[in-house]
Amino acid sequence: MRKLRYPRISLKVKDVIKALDEVSAEISAEELELQEDEFPFEYNADEIQKLLGGAEKDLEIEIKRNLNDKLYSTTWNIKNLLNSQVINHQFSKNLVIRLPYILYNDDFADRPPSEVTIPATRPKALSGWLAIYERLFEQTDSNYSLFSLAAEPDARRRDSILSDVETQLKNTLSAGWKNFSTEKKTIVNVSLTISGGGEERKLRIQIVEQLDNDKRRHFEISDRSKGFIWYFNFIMKTQFNPKIAGKAEDTIFLLDEPGSYLHSSAQDKLAEKLKEISQKFGIVIYCTHSHHLLNPDFIPLRNIHIVEKSKSKKITLQTFDRYRSKTEKINALQPVYEALQLPFAELFSDSSILLLVEGINDKYFIETFINLPKGLRIHAGTSADSIVKNIPYMQTYDKKIFC
Repeated sequence: MRKLRYPRISLKVKDVIKALDEVSAEISAEELELQEDEFPFEYNADEIQKLLGGAEKDLEIEIKRNLNDKLYSTTWNIKNLLNSQVINHQFSKNLVIRLPYILYNDDFADRPPSEVTIPATRPKALSGWLAIYERLFEQTDSNYSLFSLAAEPDARRRDSILSDVETQLKNTLSAGWKNFSTEKKTIVNVSLTISGGGEERKLRIQIVEQLDNDKRRHFEISDRSKGFIWYFNFIMKTQFNPKIAGKAEDTIFLLDEPGSYLHSSAQDKLAEKLKEISQKFGIVIYCTHSHHLLNPDFIPLRNIHIVEKSKSKKITLQTFDRYRSKTEKINALQPVYEALQLPFAELFSDSSILLLVEGINDKYFIETFINLPKGLRIHAGTSADSIVKNIPYMQTYDKKIFC
């Protein structure tokens, strides 16, 4: 039987001290008395810091959680301070909440609601679409809130705030939708209204399309195409996620086949958008079967990993440069193409002129220091000999090339 391994948290000694400080401030005497523990919870921060090797010393602490009672705990201990279940839980929890937030979405395909209920009393913890729209209001203006707006008696002020939020959402959606949509002349607007009272207050969301002839069409979000529903989910759950806060590295996005509902040219744009999100909001990790989401112009080759299953059923993750090619390697990106089972004919589906170079470093050097003419792409081989071996393939698919 394999021993179950729990996640380990890497942190500094000063973080341990801060977590202990918070335990002391958060746990009441009554809570400890229920556990038949002694009170007060006392410790000497300087003594512990010295014992552990200084404030900047690195530590690894194993954390686990009981899914029945939802309690955190750790087997790591110092001077028996964590013997109490209450203290151990609070200490472990204070470490966990310092970790980067992980946002997981499998395909962004669920249908966003057209109405969101606004409780008369703001809950301690918001969740779901209510939390997302509250974050939208806060990003529009730090003084705005769905809850205060729903209770606002002045209709003019309420309409003004809704107008500001509509503009914020419209600008955010429009900035990217023109790149994802095949309907280039369509302008997408958003209509937000609040209705009802008490526990029946609702935020209603509609998509308004403005056509060339100045006519407008109102739609429920769920009435739109799968591509738009995907895009709406993607924007709202990444850029208005309520748990994204702090520094850029504070969020990890785990995405499963993020472009599954997008056509090929939109997937190319998505690769660019994912790079933008990684620069603004955190780390983006995704899996894909689409070569359009592995565009080297946006996704550094060193960041591409290929999943393999061995004969013994072991799953491995290989960087593309260490991937063992199933055929003679004559193309720098060949491991990626093979892993995607991508036919060679699909590599150059456009009418670009190809410049054949010896290797990937030549490609990067040329692209860095030379302004390439429009319609020219660089095809990286693996050696001077590989250029000769690539030429017959290019001729087969009637590509315009020069070396």
